[in-house]
Amino acid sequence: IDIEPDWVHLGQDSNGITMNQYFIDNPDMILGEMKVVSGPAVQIKGAVTGSAIGMNSVVSGPAVQMKGAVTGPAVQIKNK
Repeated sequence: IDIEPDWVHLGQDSNGITMNQYFIDNPDMILGEMKVVSGPAVQIKGAVTGSAIGMNSVVSGPAVQMKGAVTGPAVQIKNK
């Protein structure tokens, strides 16, 4: 039996923005703030950080909390 982890499901936050359920349950892991922004023709929903200045401080909190490892097959690089 395949069991899907909770993070593969979508949900809506308190503002009605559809996103990954993980980020609804862990809003402190979002890099920035989720907002609805009105454009000339549509409403845009997404993460807004303000500026790239200070991005290190924005990323450092969630990065420290991440658990797990990224693994993959070994890659050999051949010089020509």
